[in-house]
Formats: sequence, structure tokens, C-alpha cells
Amino acid sequence: MSELIATDRPQAAKAIATWLARLARMVRHQSQMTPQERGAMVAEYAEMLLRTDLPDAAFNFDALHYVAEGCEWWPAFSVLASKLQEHWAIKRVQMENRQHLRIAGPSDSAPLSPSDENWMRFWRRNEDLGWTQGDEKIADERAKVARKRNSLSMIRRYAPDAYQRITGKLAEDRGSGQDWHDARQLATTLRALRDHPFKAVMLRAMQAAVKSRAPEHLGLVQDAIASAGMAANPEPPRQRATA
Repeated sequence: MSELIATDRPQAAKAIATWLARLARMVRHQSQMTPQERGAMVAEYAEMLLRTDLPDAAFNFDALHYVAEGCEWWPAFSVLASKLQEHWAIKRVQMENRQHLRIAGPSDSAPLSPSDENWMRFWRRNEDLGWTQGDEKIADERAKVARKRNSLSMIRRYAPDAYQRITGKLAEDRGSGQDWHDARQLATTLRALRDHPFKAVMLRAMQAAVKSRAPEHLGLVQDAIASAGMAANPEPPRQRATA
């Protein structure tokens, strides 16, 4: 592969080639290729991408997610470059928004609620783990993308302040709290968590959120926690006052 990429940016070329190899595992291909043919294709694409104005930072996990969602099949170079340009433009806007938020002094500097803080910890933990689970050594790239997408969707719905801090964007339903008071929607969400790889953490976060925002539906979450075989996590006993 390295022989096909003649460049004065060998580290960037290697990083782009690795990114492309990951994409190749996530999408379909029109024809079967030998490992040598696929390696040559990845090297040629990497060489062409080095000639674009895309910075090294554009080839990240979020971009992989974005391109894989928009391309069921391995894309032509023009399509791939266009998708990457689109994603990088979005990313730049998000970074500018976060910068404006820091300058304006909004919720980025304000403390999060206990519920939103739980979701932030959940997000950071799984970002650090690369969206793998348990003793998983290597996770399917499609599975990791789906886990991240689904988790961000849940955070947008149930923890708008955490969502804003993660993405730099306001959640569409920020402040409405409607989903917490909608028993049917809440039950649907809880059912969706039954086979979720991170259901224990997410159920705890939902327990804290429902307790503070819609305590009338706390029983629904507690039933889901019991069905999952988890401890009820009762309040710690109060200390008795000493004479």
C-alpha cells in the first residue's frame, strides 16, 4: 500500500488509508475483491483524498458514521469526497457554535442536572471505549455506529442539556419534558432497552430523570429495572441524629 502513496505526509496518508479500510468493512461492494485489490483501491483513494483541501481532522469516527449512513455501497471518489466535505462543513459549524456558547457563557459552564450528568458520564465512558461492550475485543463497525447513533438520539430526547454540550446544538424538544409525562412513549423506550448493550447504565439514567421530572411514572422504570434483574437502588438510609 505504501508504495502506491507517494507523499510528503506519510502519517496523514496512513491515517486516511486506515479510515478508508474501516469504511470498506461497513458498506457493500459491487464485486468481490482480493485483499490485494482492496488494498490497492484504498491506497488510490487515500492518495486522491490527500490532494483535496480536507484537513486530517476530517477523517474521524463521526465522519465514518456520516458516510456509511449515506452510502450503502462503496462510493465513487466524487461521492465520497462530497460526503466528507458536507460532514466537515457541519463539524465546523458545530465547533463555531460551541465556541460562541463558551464566549456567551451559557449552559456549557452551568452545572448539569444529576440526570443529564449521568447521561454525560454514559457518553464519555462509551466514547473512551470506542462503543465496544464488555469483553468485546473487536466490534463490528456497523454495530458501533448504530450504538452511537441510538445513544445520541436518546440523549437528545431525554437529556437536552447534555445533548447541547456534546453536539453544540439545541435539542429540538428542549425543555418540553413531554416524553417523560407520556406513559406510552416512556414504555416504548423502556421496551427498546431490553436488548440494548448498555441497558443497565441507561436505565439508571432514566430512573434519575423520571424521578425528578415525572415521578408519577417512576413505577414503569422500576418495573423495567426489576425485569432486568438489577437492584432497586433504594435511597441510602438517613443517619439518625445523635443526642
